[in-house]
Amino acid sequence: MKIFQIPGTKVVRHSSNESQVTLDSVQMATSGKYSCEVSADAPSFHTLISAGELDVV
Repeated sequence: MKIFQIPGTKVVRHSSNESQVTLDSVQMATSGKYSCEVSADAPSFHTLISAGELDVV
């Protein structure tokens, strides 16, 4: 799993997998649109991207 660092977010690797992402220490500024991309290895390289809004209250 490759995690891209985004300022203000901290992904909890051991709690995240191909179907969910766990964030730690979120703040109000963490709210916004997030996407997750899953790609298969060669030879197919099929890719699935899902996006959604995160609201921190």
